Amino acid sequence: MEKLHSPSVTSIYNDLQIEHIYLNTPKNGSIPLEFLSEEEYYSYVYRLGNVTLIESMINQAVNNYNDLSTDQWFYDKQSEYGKSSVCLTKLLDSKFYIGVNTALNRFKNDFQYNFTGWNKSSVEARQKILLELVFDTWRINDLRLDRVK
Repeated sequence: MEKLHSPSVTSIYNDLQIEHIYLNTPKNGSIPLEFLSEEEYYSYVYRLGNVTLIESMINQAVNNYNDLSTDQWFYDKQSEYGKSSVCLTKLLDSKFYIGVNTALNRFKNDFQYNFTGWNKSSVEARQKILLELVFDTWRINDLRLDRVK
């Protein structure tokens, strides 16, 4: 337990911020055309599948990619996500892999955790994956919480 309270570990956690992949404040208020209204857009902004933890310096960089009227914004963000020390954030970079046939790569393949663009379906898919991880990780008496009767 002492390792969890060491200055280096604490400083890493203190430096993390919540990154909204779809932005809180898109450039010129422009939202992707697939959304019928601002209300619908913001309902996706605040979903679990649309957020990740990221270091503050990287978050400052990705905040510059806020022009949702082009497809380029997500690719630019992906290259920054790959620089994070948070594994789930790194995984948002579709080029990120570790080794050959590793548990991480099998996870990416098994869950189809490979986002080459970002849209409503991406948010929904990532949210399902994250919930699967939660249910598979946090068990009661070795049972997944979604299967407890």
